[in-house]
Amino acid sequence: MNTTTLSTLENYSANKPYVSYGGRDVSFEVEYDGNYMEVNVEMKWCGRYDELVIEAIHAECYDENEEVVDVTSLDLDTLVVEVFEANNTFGEVEMKMEEAYHNDHRG
Repeated sequence: MNTTTLSTLENYSANKPYVSYGGRDVSFEVEYDGNYMEVNVEMKWCGRYDELVIEAIHAECYDENEEVVDVTSLDLDTLVVEVFEANNTFGEVEMKMEEAYHNDHRG
C-alpha cells in the first residue's frame, strides 16, 4: 500500500459530480499525481440550521499500478467543498432533495 503525505491537493482534476435522485448521494472522480480516486459523499438536510450537511465521505484511491493509496492524511472535506463549489453541486443537491420531498408527499 502506498501512502501519500499531502494534507490538501493542490494540482488535481475532478469530473462534475453525479447527484443521485433525492440528492443524498453524490459521487465524482479525482486524478492527481498519477493517482485515481473515487469519492462518494453522503448528504443530509439539517433542519435545525436549515442547511445542507456533509454526513460522510468515502474515498478509494489507486495508483498507476492499481495499488491502493492511503488517503487518510488528505483533507477530503476541503476537496469535496472545492469540487462542489466549482460545479454548483450544493445547489443541485438542495434542488433534488426538495423535488424528492415534494414527490414523496403528494397526495
